[in-house]
Amino acid sequence: MEGNTNLRPDGISYDFLTARTRLTELVHSIDHILINDHPDFKGINPTSENVARWFYFGLKADVKSSEGRIRRIVIHEGPENLAFFEPNLEP
Repeated sequence: MEGNTNLRPDGISYDFLTARTRLTELVHSIDHILINDHPDFKGINPTSENVARWFYFGLKADVKSSEGRIRRIVIHEGPENLAFFEPNLEP
């Protein structure tokens, strides 16, 4: 996860404990299942790009507007391959 944020008054850009907790929940919801059976992937090809998009929207709600925005979600498919989802961040 890459953030594009401003610092809060306490000097933190984003509470990564919150992100880690939510990310763990998301991972557990798709771990050790046939991802095509997950309700969020019905009719959607579960490519790495679509999984990155799914993580983005799953995490987006937890980022308060005062903390900035998630800039990009990157999924690594091994040591040399990756896919990412980066929404249009134009204001």
